[in-house]
Amino acid sequence: MKKLKLFALSLITAAGLAGCGEDKIVTEKETSKFNSTLTLTTQPVNPLSVVEARAKVSKGTPVIVIGDIGARVPPFVGNRAAFILADENKITSCDKVHGDRCKAPWDYCCEDPKAIAQSILVIQVLDDNNKVIKQTLKGWNSLKELSKVIIEGTYDKTSTEANVIINATGMYKVK
Repeated sequence: MKKLKLFALSLITAAGLAGCGEDKIVTEKETSKFNSTLTLTTQPVNPLSVVEARAKVSKGTPVIVIGDIGARVPPFVGNRAAFILADENKITSCDKVHGDRCKAPWDYCCEDPKAIAQSILVIQVLDDNNKVIKQTLKGWNSLKELSKVIIEGTYDKTSTEANVIINATGMYKVK
């Protein structure tokens, strides 16, 4: 029964993420919705990979994780400060597959769906009321599909083994 609940939660999350429509790119005027401390000016040291972070799921604990924005079309949740972070060491985006001409290489469509599910997590940014900010992160600080980022944050209290969510408090875009 527990496995069925986890599976249902994963399906609900995937459906919600996939069904949010197209993302509106953030303009300079709209960035005020994000806390100015969200941008990290120095690269955090010793980040965990997505898979390593998933293995250490403990609600409310701090974490630093590195990954690429992707593994869904679209990876950004429409009109919400949330996106999917993928582990580039465990799954490969289509742009890195020789000869692949995928129009959405960030969907990792060449990978096994089970491998994808075990190699991603959700990053979200909360407001002062602990609600996901109602503005996409796409375009903020030049974030786009396949951007490599390092996230500082904490595991959300609703995280499960199958569905890890990190509440970002800091973000560094790797160049």
